[in-house]
Amino acid sequence: MGTSAVTVVEILAILVLLQSALFCCSGANFNGSCIKIEREALVKFKTSLSINSSDSLPSWEGDDCCRWEEVTCENITGHVVKLDLSWASVQGKVSLHLGNLSNLQYLDLSSNNGLAIDSLHFPSSLKYLNMRSVLLDKCDNWLQSINMLPFLLESDLSSCGLSITGHVSHVNLTSLEVLTLSWNNFNSTIPNWLFNITNLQHLDLSYSAFRGSLSTEMGNLNSLAFLDLSYNSLEGKIPKTLNKLCNLSELHLESNKFSGEISGPFGNSSSCIQNSLENLNLFNNSFSGSLPNNLGQFKCLKYLLLSRNSFCGPIPVSIGQLYNLDY
Repeated sequence: MGTSAVTVVEILAILVLLQSALFCCSGANFNGSCIKIEREALVKFKTSLSINSSDSLPSWEGDDCCRWEEVTCENITGHVVKLDLSWASVQGKVSLHLGNLSNLQYLDLSSNNGLAIDSLHFPSSLKYLNMRSVLLDKCDNWLQSINMLPFLLESDLSSCGLSITGHVSHVNLTSLEVLTLSWNNFNSTIPNWLFNITNLQHLDLSYSAFRGSLSTEMGNLNSLAFLDLSYNSLEGKIPKTLNKLCNLSELHLESNKFSGEISGPFGNSSSCIQNSLENLNLFNNSFSGSLPNNLGQFKCLKYLLLSRNSFCGPIPVSIGQLYNLDY
């Protein structure tokens, strides 16, 4: 019995040693606390850039990329999980292919105004993406690239010079909660693929030259808490389906060409939007008709802006019941 017990202990010890040897000796993929193939991907990315000053990315030297500034690795595996190059003064026209950073979750290249990217390829592990102010006007595959990120939670593509809304037959952005596409130049209607991202909580399409009418399918986004469509050229009536957005707290429609009465989306006393809306901005449109009598039932309203429209008739007495109104 004693011999058998010793044998089991010896076998377990050998297995532990073999596992350690395999982990330490995989030199093709692992170097110190930095995985070789991932370090090479970072070096390739750096060499494709024009560095604005000698102070940019000075720590990106040596074998251990986990010690480089702007780079964060997972403590145990050594995988690169975060790359924050915001305000890093990097410049250049590059193709961004980071597929070898197979565990990257956070990528921030924002506020590098001299950076232009003509092709994108991200690892599917990405959860947070910020490309604000990175020029993507030559990047025709931006939507296809983003659509291959099933774990993506937040994406900021504002001020990227985008003009093509793109098309996908199937939307894979099932986790996306925050999408910012403001300050672009789409000059088109709002694309239908947006209405299939049903987990969206924050959608900002302001200042992006969207035109045409607002689709009734906007009501499909029933997780929305924030919707900004301001400073576009959207026109026609607001669809009644907006009153189905039961979680909406902020709605910005200012400075468009909307017209007609607002009783459709806001005049139904049984709609759930009146229980959540805190900020309603309809400034500078062409709305007409009388104000809904049930405005006073929007008990959560703190900010209400209706000026520069063509409303007529008396102000509803119920507005006096908006006890939380600040403006």
